[in-house]
Amino acid sequence: MTEESKPSFRKKRVPSLRGAKKGMSENTQKIQTELTSIYENTDGSLPDMTTFEKRKRGSFVRSLITLVFSLAFLGGALYAGLFYFDGGDQFSKQDVFLSIKSEETVTNGERITYRVSYRNAQKLPIAQARLQVRYPEGFVFESASVEPQNDAKNEWSLGTLERNANGYIDINGKLYGNSGENQSVRVFFTYLPANFSSEFQSVETFVTKIDDGVLALSIEGGDEIVSGVESPMILRIKPKDMEQTFTGVILDVTGTDMMIVSSTPAVEQNNTTRIMLPEFRGEITVPVSVRFAGSESAMIQVALSQGGKTNQEEVVLSQAQKEIALTNTDISLVFAVNGATGNMNVRPGETLNNTIRVKNTSAQKVDNVEVKLSFDTPSYQNTSLLKWSAINDPKDGTITGEQRSVDVRRGNIVWTKAQIPVLASLDPGEEVSIDVSLPLKTNTDTDLSAFPNGVVVVMPSVTFAQGGNSKTIATEPLNLTVLSDTSLRVRHVVEGNAHTVTWILENSLHELNTIVLEADVFGDVAWVAENVEKSAGTVSYDEKNKKVRWEIPTMPSSVDVNSLSFTLRLNSTNPTQTNLTSKIKLSARDTVVNQDVLLSGDEVKLK
Repeated sequence: MTEESKPSFRKKRVPSLRGAKKGMSENTQKIQTELTSIYENTDGSLPDMTTFEKRKRGSFVRSLITLVFSLAFLGGALYAGLFYFDGGDQFSKQDVFLSIKSEETVTNGERITYRVSYRNAQKLPIAQARLQVRYPEGFVFESASVEPQNDAKNEWSLGTLERNANGYIDINGKLYGNSGENQSVRVFFTYLPANFSSEFQSVETFVTKIDDGVLALSIEGGDEIVSGVESPMILRIKPKDMEQTFTGVILDVTGTDMMIVSSTPAVEQNNTTRIMLPEFRGEITVPVSVRFAGSESAMIQVALSQGGKTNQEEVVLSQAQKEIALTNTDISLVFAVNGATGNMNVRPGETLNNTIRVKNTSAQKVDNVEVKLSFDTPSYQNTSLLKWSAINDPKDGTITGEQRSVDVRRGNIVWTKAQIPVLASLDPGEEVSIDVSLPLKTNTDTDLSAFPNGVVVVMPSVTFAQGGNSKTIATEPLNLTVLSDTSLRVRHVVEGNAHTVTWILENSLHELNTIVLEADVFGDVAWVAENVEKSAGTVSYDEKNKKVRWEIPTMPSSVDVNSLSFTLRLNSTNPTQTNLTSKIKLSARDTVVNQDVLLSGDEVKLK
């Protein structure tokens, strides 16, 4: 190619686009202006477009085209995805419905039904659906419209729920709780949506309030009490529903430096603040006598409770409290038997550990203090049920006796300055404590069946002089109900793999009825029915629950002993087993004092 034939770039002056003719449209002028700014030379001229040499498109153009197509593809995919989930036949959690409904308020122990409802409102099914319920703490399960699939009775497997499938489960039980307390139940609905590999879960909660007005409780009397002196009060209980019957209701009466002297019904034997009420309906009153040992003011607090899910659990139905002003006497007298300050049950042979505390609570000294403790006991031929020959009195008080009637004999112990020198004069705030122990007789000491009744009445008092005047302060008598002298013994004889067990029931003071003795059997054993021997009643063996039960309708005081003998064959031995039976549980009714007798006998050991 000659020099003349080579293409060349020459500057060629062309009219500037900036000076567009009038008449052009405004958009056209704008486009021309932008093109001029892109292609004009540095001197403002435009290159000669006719002399450009054609070349192949470079990689930049190809990349640009690829990018444009990629963006277009991604945009389409995004649009399709949004359409797919928003308006198509795909999963939406908002279309899975879960709810739980029940009573908003119930009384303690009332039956309640929780209805758990579910629905799949989607256009696609959901799989592996299951329900789990977390019950309130005070809920006791009874039944459900669909049987639960676990021991805790709170899980249900629903499987696959098709489009628009729905259902419900009714859960029935009793709800226990303290007065005014909120009890909440939670429901979890877990499922696997179509085209998903992970689970989803919905949760709902429902709250029920325990009615705080089931029983109204009030304390009457005792606005001002003399410190150290017994004072009566009335505890008034009024149900919201006067036709409702209440069982297992308990009163707990507490206060600072306070003790219950007496009450009707009486306080429990091993709990000096607790009163178990009998079954009642309508408004009732409970008379209570209390004594405070404070000096200025005191507070009495009463809680009304009821048994909950088990005998060991209780819930509070109502509470009340009352502030009391205390005034002082010259002497404070506090008395307890075996640590109890209220009426209690005792048994023949039991030792009565008596404690008396006398304190000068006045601002002046008191002189010639005399402490007296009197016992009125059942009497037979002018003898007492107390074994006075076995008294333990470190202070060595003076003992006297008197026959109050054919059936009652009184014994007195008196302590003066002759036995306790400090009683000659007690300074303000000074205190004296006296301990004396005295046992009840046993059937070995006397014929207990000859004694007419079973109540020992104990009465402490104190006499003193102050300012030339003699004064006496006494507390409310303490009643000790003497239950019958029921006792249990166990014999165990082994011959090879045969274990012969004998239960021996002894009783002579009072007649007993509705007597039941029970014990559990342990290990791989067989009950040998033909070897059962009994003196009275009926015997049964529950093979499934492995329990021996002996029932005796009545045991008069003229019958001293009843016995049961049975044989257990040990089929195989367990190196870790130590007991063949549990302790014997005995329950009976003492017909003389109309009290329950509860005892336990020894277990049978293998090692």
